[in-house]
Amino acid sequence: MTVTEPSAFNGSIDEQPVALLSTGTPPIISAAVNGIPGSYMLDFGNAGPLFFFRAFVESHQSSIDLSHSVTEKVPGVVGGDLEAKLTRIESFSIGPHLRRGAVAAVVQNQSGAFASKSLAGNIGAEILSRFTVTLDYAHARAYFEPNSRYGDLFPARGPAYRMTPPQRAPWSPRCFGRDRLRLRQALTPAIGYSR
Repeated sequence: MTVTEPSAFNGSIDEQPVALLSTGTPPIISAAVNGIPGSYMLDFGNAGPLFFFRAFVESHQSSIDLSHSVTEKVPGVVGGDLEAKLTRIESFSIGPHLRRGAVAAVVQNQSGAFASKSLAGNIGAEILSRFTVTLDYAHARAYFEPNSRYGDLFPARGPAYRMTPPQRAPWSPRCFGRDRLRLRQALTPAIGYSR
């Protein structure tokens, strides 16, 4: 993680910015699954995949196919254990970046942190690790620069679904703005990595 004073950020990233809908912890952005927009938390401490919350999926049943999903229990997340249906989605986009075939977990819980009725879901490291993420809090925007993992295939099943974060994060979020210290304090214990 690199934390920089806002005055040191020159804004020279060659990517289209994505608006931060919330500059709290965690930050929230707009993204789209199969062309359907929704608000998603950026969960840098979650080593897992893309999570969809039940209320969002129920309101878009015709667009998110669960007919070939596999139900699994995911222990030890904020808000308690999760029951989730794992499935592949046709497409997921953040700003100008469209990915096909990502694995997603559709949370079945009706209570707890992953049962939001106002958010579409939670973007974990299985997606975020494919980008260098820059959070420009001073201007309420984020940048997602594809990195060397961008073209990697999404795993069918396995370690990506364990909620235990890696020892060292394979990605490096960069933070700018007044909330950068609060974000760094929130992220460092969660990902076990700081620099």
